[in-house]
Amino acid sequence: GQGLALGWRHLVDQYLEDGTLVCPLPGEVLKTGFGYYLLVPVNRPVSAETGMFVAWAKSQVASRANSN
Repeated sequence: GQGLALGWRHLVDQYLEDGTLVCPLPGEVLKTGFGYYLLVPVNRPVSAETGMFVAWAKSQVASRANSN
């Protein structure tokens, strides 16, 4: 019931649809051109470490997007 996954959309669509995986940022999409998705549970709070990782990952995507 815990974890973080990076995967291609075509491999995770079924799991998103059936609720096995959830999108951590509903309504927010970060387009990288590479198709990466960051998923965390929405039905329970995440740890401080997970929150820091999510913030770091988003900052990395944003900095790469701005440099292109």
